[in-house]
Amino acid sequence: MAKFIKHLLNKGKKSFGSTIKRQSVVWSMLIAVCSFVIVGFVIAWSNPSVNPPGGNIPAPINVSTTTQTKIGKFNIMDNVGINTTSPVTYLNIVGTTDTGPSTHGLFVLGGSETSNISIDQNEIMARNNGTTSPLYLNNDGGNLFISSAGNGSVGIGTTTVGSVPGSLYISGGTNICNLVTYTATSGTTLCPSGFYTWSGLASTTGQILCCKVSNPI
Repeated sequence: MAKFIKHLLNKGKKSFGSTIKRQSVVWSMLIAVCSFVIVGFVIAWSNPSVNPPGGNIPAPINVSTTTQTKIGKFNIMDNVGINTTSPVTYLNIVGTTDTGPSTHGLFVLGGSETSNISIDQNEIMARNNGTTSPLYLNNDGGNLFISSAGNGSVGIGTTTVGSVPGSLYISGGTNICNLVTYTATSGTTLCPSGFYTWSGLASTTGQILCCKVSNPI
């Protein structure tokens, strides 16, 4: 009987020891997993709730489709491309959006609800809150030159400048030009006294440019 009781006690000790070992292994695994998760959260980037102390760098600009805001200066020492991966100059914007009173082209200077300038591939438009607006060039001074290296023409009020017969040459010290509405009849003087025109008449009625020059050609 004494041997049987001793056998049961020894068996109980072994079973209890095995249970303790299994529990120790389970707890060790749980602690390891929790530690890994906690460390992952600690080292992951998150914006601070207060301003960083002196010497720390701000949050980086990440490459993603998420809208981001960068506070402070942003220096780029190379070309910048918008809608292109191969910009050919300092700022290269690629697109086909037309500039109009309410369409914004490729580039806008100013707020869309105030005075602004919109630019597309071949057009510049001054606008104000969705409507057209006067465009001023050198409004505060300075000469304005419009030149063409080839055989280009300048059209005022027309998109078919090549159909206007004749050429206009102005020389002299004081040059004043007026756009005069005319009706061509026999013996009618089209320009006011002292004004000259070099334009041919495309029709019997219309407008003609009359200029007052000190030395007419």
